[in-house]
Amino acid sequence: MFDFLKKWFRIFASAVVALLKRCIGSCGSEPEDFEKNIDIITGISNHFPSPDVFTNMSFKDERQAKGDYVKQEQSCDKSYASSLKEVEVDFESSEATCVQNPGHVNFIPITELKTSHFPVKFQDQDILETVKQLGDVTVKISVLVSGKLKTGSGKIFYIDKNTENCSCPCSDCRNSNKPRKTWWELVVVTSTHVVTNNEEAENSKCRLFYDNETSSMVNIEGLWVTKWSENSEICRLICVTCDENLANRLTLLIDNFIEIYESTFDKFYDVKRKEKLVVIVSHPHGGPKKVTIGKSGEQIKVSDGNCVLAYTTDTCPGSTGAFLYIL
Repeated sequence: MFDFLKKWFRIFASAVVALLKRCIGSCGSEPEDFEKNIDIITGISNHFPSPDVFTNMSFKDERQAKGDYVKQEQSCDKSYASSLKEVEVDFESSEATCVQNPGHVNFIPITELKTSHFPVKFQDQDILETVKQLGDVTVKISVLVSGKLKTGSGKIFYIDKNTENCSCPCSDCRNSNKPRKTWWELVVVTSTHVVTNNEEAENSKCRLFYDNETSSMVNIEGLWVTKWSENSEICRLICVTCDENLANRLTLLIDNFIEIYESTFDKFYDVKRKEKLVVIVSHPHGGPKKVTIGKSGEQIKVSDGNCVLAYTTDTCPGSTGAFLYIL
């Protein structure tokens, strides 16, 4: 277990779930505008950090953070499915009217990603595979609150088989006369602005493998949510599945990502460069998985001791909670 967590802490050292205050504009923004348009990233290091280094790392889309979401008293699967269907149909119109990134020219469908999409010095097959395998563990999160649906992105961090003699808490098993005794908890890392509290967690679902409209997708249910620390804006959404094939598949995908991430990290560890590659895999506007590629800017220390790092990678509503791949 320690080795597994150590690997993940190392991954978090250079790729974090960041709190996006605002999207970066052009690299030539005026100084007075620059501080307004920066993304908070802490714990950027090439060394193995202690767990408390992650307490303030999070990723926030300001538009989605606005508004006071209140959980409805009850939500049934039928109303949830209806709302999900509506938002899936609507994401194209949301993209078409987007003022944040008109045309979405820098948003690459993950199924079409090639080495040529990366800056010349990063056109490496291992980097391409790392991003694709990051996509394998990236999920779309949908939260139904007060009859409204908000969406974000997240990343499967860990999967753990239940060892207690209790029934699976998924809705199918709760409504079954023969609930399954074998089930798994999945930890999905996202932002507290996507899933605010346990009430929202209970009304959340994660869509896996949503690469395009023809993908064989899987939905898993949220149970509860915990923060990294009291003041943290990243959280762990605990989900559940009793599908053994899915559990085995996800275990393999997580292991594969860790392996390729570590090997690529080691490969480029000693490469000296002023700017870092910053890649985001997310579900903008609640649609299929897209990849955006940019570079890091200036790193500044702020009053609370954290580091603020600017980057040029595009994001949109729905990108909230996505994992930053920084190399």
